[in-house]
Amino acid sequence: MGPGGRSRRPWPLLLGVMLPAVFFLLPPSTYGFRSTYLPRPILRLVEAPVIRPSVAVPPQRSCGFPVYAYTSLQPAACTHLWSTRDGEHSKRRKATILAAAKSLYFPAYVLLAGLLGVTRPQLYAGLSEGFITRALSAVMVLMGMTLSMDDFARIGRSKRAVVLGWCAQFSIMPGMALIMSRVFRLPPHLAAGVILVGCCPGGTASNLVTLLAEADVALSISMTAVSTLTAGAMTPLLTSLLLGSLVPVDTAALLRTTLQVVLLPVALGLVTNSYLLPSLPPSLTRGLTRSTPLVSGLLVAAICGKVVATNAAAVLQSGGSLLGAVLALHSFGFFFGFWMARALGFSRQVAKTVSIETGMQNSALAVVLARSSLPHPLSGLPGAVSAVCHSVLGSLAAWVWSREGDRGGKGAKG
Repeated sequence: MGPGGRSRRPWPLLLGVMLPAVFFLLPPSTYGFRSTYLPRPILRLVEAPVIRPSVAVPPQRSCGFPVYAYTSLQPAACTHLWSTRDGEHSKRRKATILAAAKSLYFPAYVLLAGLLGVTRPQLYAGLSEGFITRALSAVMVLMGMTLSMDDFARIGRSKRAVVLGWCAQFSIMPGMALIMSRVFRLPPHLAAGVILVGCCPGGTASNLVTLLAEADVALSISMTAVSTLTAGAMTPLLTSLLLGSLVPVDTAALLRTTLQVVLLPVALGLVTNSYLLPSLPPSLTRGLTRSTPLVSGLLVAAICGKVVATNAAAVLQSGGSLLGAVLALHSFGFFFGFWMARALGFSRQVAKTVSIETGMQNSALAVVLARSSLPHPLSGLPGAVSAVCHSVLGSLAAWVWSREGDRGGKGAKG
């Protein structure tokens, strides 16, 4: 029973279980493939453990049936999805399922961590207060390790689309955050947290959701890189402007924390990927890159679970209005991001990419910044709720878009 004698409905738990499972339960023919074990969004991840654009390799015969293998932008390195030898067949199958689980279950990780934070807060008692900052720094290092100098070279080739994504990120989301906090009449400390979420850069999971949605992954990576690197100035500036009359903001602490947990870790990850990883044995490099999405997802889930567990009573007390405001914020971000791109004449694929980049925020960063620069201890709670909401909404959008096929052009405009 919840507060006031009302029973708590089990829909969040059911959603956490059903959302990832739907990818496995739908028949392959739903996605346009009739001779493969797994649906198309999962197959796109089999040979793309590092978030990079994927190209299809023509079907080849293995074990007597066609196989559709997907690989990153090195077609010569493509190998069969299944080997004719039983041992290799089993190994490849396990690797395929593991890759799918690491990627598709990210929303379930975050949702489960949040539910455990509310119902079993004692599970997070062993995590210290400094864990959140250290965990986010690790996530940003791992994000930097997915970037390369080529990603920044692509910015010049798609500069109009990148500028559009940047403008949508730092205009739609801060504005909608301010509006939603007033529409849902949130108390000042929660309104401040929602606005801070809206002022943060794109989320680290947006590249993965873009891949599942069959949108422009290279453009998504460029947009995430630009919004993250400019967040050192934009996030403190927008937050101070929008919150100046609502709650006191320690702008210096906000700027300092942003530099410490965003720019420096991302730069470290980029240097590691560019200079250290190439010198390591290929097997070790593959292991590191394949584990990056899983480790990042688990760390983000742990951050959200810790924040929710610390404020479990407040979650139950104000969960309805806060959840509504955060869901509306991200829903409008997805909606306006898509239609802004379409109204300006960009292709449907670019519009999907802009939509995902706009609707998915770096909520873990919002949690850390709220704890360091806002006076109320509950101001970090909207960031934890946001992580659950945008992960679920992004995965649902990817599922819908991956089924429809791309009816627009494929190139970025500009």
